[in-house]
Amino acid sequence: MNNQEIIKIEDLPESLVKDPYQTILAWAERRFKKIGNSVFSYLALLPHSVFIPSIPYEDTYFSTGISFLLLTPPSGGKTLIGRAMEKLVVNPVPFEDISSAEMQTELSGKEDVTLITGDAGRIFKDPDLLKALEGILSDSRVSKRNKRERLDYEISGNCYMAGTPQDISSYIYGGFLSRIIPMVIMHKIEEQDEIGTAIVKSIGKSSLSDDITIKDISNYYKFLYQVQKGFSREISPIKGYYFDENFKNTILTMWKEYRKKLNPYTFDNYYRELIAGFKYLCSSSFLNINNRKIVDNQIVPTTHDLEIAIHLMQNELRTKIHILKSEKIARKIKDVEFLEKVSGQFKLSTFSQEMIRVILEGKERR
Repeated sequence: MNNQEIIKIEDLPESLVKDPYQTILAWAERRFKKIGNSVFSYLALLPHSVFIPSIPYEDTYFSTGISFLLLTPPSGGKTLIGRAMEKLVVNPVPFEDISSAEMQTELSGKEDVTLITGDAGRIFKDPDLLKALEGILSDSRVSKRNKRERLDYEISGNCYMAGTPQDISSYIYGGFLSRIIPMVIMHKIEEQDEIGTAIVKSIGKSSLSDDITIKDISNYYKFLYQVQKGFSREISPIKGYYFDENFKNTILTMWKEYRKKLNPYTFDNYYRELIAGFKYLCSSSFLNINNRKIVDNQIVPTTHDLEIAIHLMQNELRTKIHILKSEKIARKIKDVEFLEKVSGQFKLSTFSQEMIRVILEGKERR
């Protein structure tokens, strides 16, 4: 990387430097109507999560990598968001049509990669590919051994995946769900009308009529990457985080309370979601590196980072619990017609009814 490629703070829009999270969310909502703010509440923290310091844990560590799964009906914005993510992450690796062996070979020698696919359904139907992906997300490792080839190397990686709600299958319940952040978005008729109106309004316009562009945001993430890789002359690389005991206890308390509120339906553990709270805390503080106190190369999260972390952790817990609850109920229901007869018996929310419906439709389709 030569001097001409170095991005300085003064080269970046002031709003991104002062409040990158809200600036990115505002841009996303303008760009992706009725979906951008929700989706990018997580995706704004994803690009740099793959190269920031890990979280120490006794004699080991937790990866800070954030991975995301967007499930929405066709024409819901998945493709456009996927294209945007290819521009925002540092080292995108599309894997739309690839085998497990090809992916493992392709990633050899690479680092800080973000795997991107808009066809999550195909991935879920390939157990070998899903297992390889789990190894990258959970263990930061690629391992393959057969008679012809042996691969075993460490790699820092995360992913953005997208598909339809019907793509949910038994494979995701087998453990993959705990390794990724799922978001299910199904718009009501009124919301679809608003989106359609916004689309028509933007037809014929080549860009958004505001000061922030996707190039600006891409440059901001490159700036963060250059800081962490030691190319910046303005900020030294971050070596770790300062975890305030009150912050730690607050995350734990919120996790306990929220889990107890919803968990009787599933009885799952959700320890990974507790750790996710700290991932969000770290990623939010690093995103705001220009506005955070740094002591001995350790960044100090603020109450603002804590609020974001708790909000995202609770949303993640709620979505996963609803999905698992819906899947367990779907086992007892033979078809969509029977669902309408018994929905009152199970006291199902509208979201849960829709989730059960798409799970049943997915089973019928397979």
